[in-house]
Amino acid sequence: MGERLVRMGEWGLPVSVVAGRGFDSKAARQKLADKGIENGIAPKDPGKFAES
Repeated sequence: MGERLVRMGEWGLPVSVVAGRGFDSKAARQKLADKGIENGIAPKDPGKFAES
């Protein structure tokens, strides 16, 4: 995920990441937040999944 996000960020376009529950992790959420990227990864936690 890291190299692609860097390359996509160089284009100057808005970037969002959307993925299934298997890609959800605290590290992934933090990395996206640090880079100001919209997180559309479905949460693993069923309670949080129902909220989204």
